Amino acid sequence: MPLLDFRPHEIILDRESQLPRVLHKRDYIQLIRGQDRVYVQQGHIFLGGGDPLSPDQVPPWFWEDYGKLTPQARRSVGLELPEDRVVSVEQLPADFVHTFEELPDEIKQELLRRAGPQAPRMPVEAPEIPDTTQEPSLEKSLVLDHPEAPKPTSWTCDECGKDVPMNTKGVHIGLHRRLAKKARGV
Repeated sequence: MPLLDFRPHEIILDRESQLPRVLHKRDYIQLIRGQDRVYVQQGHIFLGGGDPLSPDQVPPWFWEDYGKLTPQARRSVGLELPEDRVVSVEQLPADFVHTFEELPDEIKQELLRRAGPQAPRMPVEAPEIPDTTQEPSLEKSLVLDHPEAPKPTSWTCDECGKDVPMNTKGVHIGLHRRLAKKARGV
């Protein structure tokens, strides 16, 4: 049973840069009328964040309000309305029709032949899109990530080259910063 996830993004720590990185997980839409809150996520409809509802169980106002959203917004949450699909030439953008009319007759005939009702649909190669819903696979360091590996006891300063115990690393860095401020006269 799908569950509603109110976190459309997940923040993970990049192992190389140690900076937080935002991963996009999934979108949701919230529609409110009175005390009712209806959420849509991944093609499922949830009333008040509870269990998913079937389309005939939603409040009567839901389809009217949901229809006011743009088709792109409806597509992003996985629940499209029948009118979102293109079924006539009038629904196509004007520049699409103009581009088709500018094509040579041979190409137009070939496109129409391929789109005929008896013609099989040609498979379209989809571009490779990385899956951002999963945590990226990060290579583990055999030295640092091994559970029995000894923890480092000292750290070498990049500025002065001193070996400093790990428990005083922050104090040592702060000392360099204070000296730098003093040198600038701040």
